[in-house]
Amino acid sequence: MPGQLGRFKDGASLNFLANVACHSPLRALMEPSPATALWQLPRSRRLARECLLQPFVRGLAAGSLPVETFCCYVGQDAFFLDSFQEGFNSAASCAEAAGLAEIAARFKSLGDGVTAEKELHRSYASSLGIQLEAVTPLAATSGYVDFVARAASHQSGSGPTTHAFLSQICAAMAPCMRLYSWLGTVLADAGATQTAGEMYSKWVTEYSSADFGQLAAELDSLLDECVRAASTGESRQEIGSLLNELSQIYTQALQHELDFFEQQPTGLDFHAGGLPSHALLEAARIIPPRVLIMAGSDSGGGAGIQADIKSCAAHGAFSTTAVTALTAQNSHGVQGIFPVPLDFVREQIRSVLGDIGTDVVKTGMLATSETVAAVVAGLREERNEVERWRRLLVVDPVMVSTSGHALLQAGVGAFLETLKSELFPLATIITPNLPEASLLLGGRVIDSVAAKEQAARDLCAMGPRWVLVKGGHLDTGAQTRSAEATDVLCDRETGLCQHFKASFIVTSHTHGTGCTLASSIAALLARGMDMAEAVGRAKEVVSGAIAASTDLALGSGAQGPMNHSWMHAEW
Repeated sequence: MPGQLGRFKDGASLNFLANVACHSPLRALMEPSPATALWQLPRSRRLARECLLQPFVRGLAAGSLPVETFCCYVGQDAFFLDSFQEGFNSAASCAEAAGLAEIAARFKSLGDGVTAEKELHRSYASSLGIQLEAVTPLAATSGYVDFVARAASHQSGSGPTTHAFLSQICAAMAPCMRLYSWLGTVLADAGATQTAGEMYSKWVTEYSSADFGQLAAELDSLLDECVRAASTGESRQEIGSLLNELSQIYTQALQHELDFFEQQPTGLDFHAGGLPSHALLEAARIIPPRVLIMAGSDSGGGAGIQADIKSCAAHGAFSTTAVTALTAQNSHGVQGIFPVPLDFVREQIRSVLGDIGTDVVKTGMLATSETVAAVVAGLREERNEVERWRRLLVVDPVMVSTSGHALLQAGVGAFLETLKSELFPLATIITPNLPEASLLLGGRVIDSVAAKEQAARDLCAMGPRWVLVKGGHLDTGAQTRSAEATDVLCDRETGLCQHFKASFIVTSHTHGTGCTLASSIAALLARGMDMAEAVGRAKEVVSGAIAASTDLALGSGAQGPMNHSWMHAEW
């Protein structure tokens, strides 16, 4: 996808694809392109961006890269390409043994394409005096070689089906080719063929060429075909497991690419010697992290959509909105809740997803069962199937505010039932506070950390992949700065719980802490963090905001707002 990038750290959080697969039509998972969806994962975008801004790439583009650094790169890359070519040969042999002659021929052709790439390296080696046969791999090179070798090792008669195995090989190798095609194209668009000098402009020309782009597109096409073939006749859960595995492999491969660039010793100072990052980013047209917020408006600015927007901005995410309710509130509490027409809710969702798109959807106050149903309908109506496939959903089941005000309109029973049956099964994570968790569990008393863990496990059974039970309310009785507020994160797949602790801070400025935590998690997921990392960082940020707001001169009531900008501005 030259000229445009469309998340995750390798790890359990990528299982969101398995969750989505269980609740989306098979067609939605297979069209238009699994390869494009993998490339557009937020973590994939983040890693590709980091590769683009690496000193090696910027120095090469500017022509200021030290020759000895380029010599090191050429030797290491030539060493790696031997194993990369072997990966294609292994895939071809596997396909041939399974009677897939046409697919085998295509893998062989891709292997021949690597031969042409190796010729470029040989020409560099000849002109620079590099003895390729004497190259010793550095740590990142060895790690990448081992990664490809593991992906290409196939035990006949066991393990995944042939198409699933070939999908895994493609997922391990496609990121390299797509990344290099993208880097070459971006550098060419940024004018690097004029700035890089004769030696380095050959690199830009090679990887920005239509021929290399066609090789990358061919491997993407093989990945798509193998995923579709492997998914034929499988259950949605099995499809989800395959997609989850491929996403981990894909992002691991991009991490290896970044590590490979980082191991090159550049010693460059880009105040003096590299192509400016703004020139590369302008050419790349990288999509920023995006969060669609569906929540109520808080006139006091402490919670609701206002808090969500400020939190996303603080984390560097672009936020869009679908207003689901209007409230009149301030530091003294909620004075009024006013409904929003359901058609307007749906139209806002349609408007945003049909144009800007999103990486993460964050829901807050929905107030009625009809609004929940409208939100679910709006998400399922999205026509861009790739967007549906990779989109995450953070659900803050707002029912009771921090100050204790009920935020639901009439029909609590119907609201809870719709939330559990319609929205929770689509959720990546839900983030109830203790009163909300208790309400969802039929009024259960949650009065200890152990009770929080059990509550989180029981809420996981309602469908979300993760549950974060927020613990601030449990610790308010201590009323001391030494008390700890413990949040519990449960992973549905493993049943394991993690604790996130922070000192309990005595202050009246806690209005909107739940909104801020959930939207911070959403923004950090959109930036490519895994779930535990995002929750931990969000917890730190909210705790910092509370600490920075203890003497904030805003509002005269018992629930004052926080300084969401504390990381950037002191008030």
